[in-house]
Amino acid sequence: MFSTMMKTLARLFNQTEQPETESVDPSEDQFIASAAECMLEGLNDSFLEAKMVCVQNHAVGERVVETSYLVKQKEGSEYEKFEPADHLYPVQCIEQILKGQQWSEASIHFTPTQAQFFWK
Repeated sequence: MFSTMMKTLARLFNQTEQPETESVDPSEDQFIASAAECMLEGLNDSFLEAKMVCVQNHAVGERVVETSYLVKQKEGSEYEKFEPADHLYPVQCIEQILKGQQWSEASIHFTPTQAQFFWK
């Protein structure tokens, strides 16, 4: 667990900072790739597919985002829960992608080699 925390900290510290006048927001693809990379740290190397699903609810003036992390180990198996190295960073990536949008559900589906983003 300590090593995954150190990897997350190293990733944050190694990001190059842009001068304030040249501040460029990362693209949607960069957010998706970063979120998937972060979640890969919590998985073994031989999984088939994994996904993170965020469901946003507005209850009594509060916004609640429920998140689940699911992995399918092999063809024909059921999805099971997994623990990513960092729970918060992938959610922040989704919120940045959907900034200013009205959404109720968003997900990142990924394999060891690619990632896709869906929302409604």
